[in-house]
Amino acid sequence: MPSTQEFADYVVAQMSRAGGIRRRMMFGEYAVYRQDKVIGLIIDNQLYVKLTPEGQALVPDAALLPPYQGAKPQMRIDDIEDEAVMIELARVTYESLPDPKPKTKRTKVAKP
Repeated sequence: MPSTQEFADYVVAQMSRAGGIRRRMMFGEYAVYRQDKVIGLIIDNQLYVKLTPEGQALVPDAALLPPYQGAKPQMRIDDIEDEAVMIELARVTYESLPDPKPKTKRTKVAKP
């Protein structure tokens, strides 16, 4: 069952005070960004946050599961009601992840 926009909006609202939180639809589900980094995914109305030592220390009871087949395990956050924890989780996850690689410009190849 695909995620609902209402659930994705609620997750973003819970994390919004961390600053720069947004969601983007991808393949029928949602990626959660803080500024320029993907910090998590929303799949089947479940929040998965990228696994970092700091995030795991903040939510030690989070299940470590792959959000989809073939993915690396991430923290499934079942209790999204605690806004303070959600804000801190967004913050520490963002700070722990490496900066995204710069995008390379595509050059057009002349057709023969």
